[in-house]
Amino acid sequence: RWTGLRIINIANPALPMQVGGVQPTRAATRVALAGNYAYVAGEGFGVIHITNPAAPVEIYNTRGAVSVAARGPYAYVVNGAALRILDMTIPSMPADVGEMITPGDAWDVAVDENYIYVADSAGGLLIYQFPPSVSAVIPTTGGTLTSPFDDVNYTFSPDTFNHAVIVTHT
Repeated sequence: RWTGLRIINIANPALPMQVGGVQPTRAATRVALAGNYAYVAGEGFGVIHITNPAAPVEIYNTRGAVSVAARGPYAYVVNGAALRILDMTIPSMPADVGEMITPGDAWDVAVDENYIYVADSAGGLLIYQFPPSVSAVIPTTGGTLTSPFDDVNYTFSPDTFNHAVIVTHT
């Protein structure tokens, strides 16, 4: 049984053709795509660079992942005990952003709009909501960034910054 990532050309749906593949360090049974990268999970979490479909390259791997989903700069990974959120800005060096311990064994994850769905053996379908990020340009004269989703306000007095900056609340 091959548990790697296969890249299939389906330009002709009647004749799909494998154009490339890679066997990651740990077996992969789930995949999520994010730009030029495939995030794989199964017996661990891996990141595969797929810019060249004929020669994909694994650039990161670690233990502890059974399923993965992707949205924006984040990967959502379940490891049997928790949901982990990873910042994938640098795909070869994922950074932990947060973790939610689940009531039982977390086995699958999906992301849609502002919700994360986790299939859990004891909790059933767990649904987490996260607010979208909010950004504002703050000039040198000062200003405010308000997030209506979680009632957070940031006020910047004049001369806080030497030049106009974009501030983002996530």
